[in-house]
Amino acid sequence: EKVSMLKGFLTKYNSELADYAHEIVQLPRWIEVVAIAGVETTFCRYGVGDSKNNCGAIKSSKTGQFKEYANQMDSMKDIAYLLQKDLYKDKSITQMNGLYCVNEDNHKNTCVDWDTKVLKIINELIMNAPDFDKDEFIKNVDDVKYVTKRMTLYCSNNDNAENIVTGK
Repeated sequence: EKVSMLKGFLTKYNSELADYAHEIVQLPRWIEVVAIAGVETTFCRYGVGDSKNNCGAIKSSKTGQFKEYANQMDSMKDIAYLLQKDLYKDKSITQMNGLYCVNEDNHKNTCVDWDTKVLKIINELIMNAPDFDKDEFIKNVDDVKYVTKRMTLYCSNNDNAENIVTGK
């Protein structure tokens, strides 16, 4: 299931976020949320500003300072909340470079390789069809649709996933 997959993934990076895996997978666009936290703060291992718990390098719109959070999960929820706002909601990771990650030192405001780094982490969160039952597979496909242009499904004739794709 995706909770154990995510927990294992975050544990591999020595991230305390592994303890929140069951909550993180409930967030909208959770795969992107995890990947952004990975790029911005090495999965919240290193906070920004005065807050160790700011996993997404999020600044306050009022003060321009990095926001402080009571815990890491609050920060992850805030990243998910931001991705639902009009500025980001229909954007790919590449389109978010210059919006989420801003570099005022270049004319495009884009951060060097930010989107490439986020997409690399997303690609590490691989879904292996035989490890998921039919309902779990359908839920994961919904999560992934925001972060990929195309998807290849490998399965055997007896897999439930194949029956979804072929309509059997």
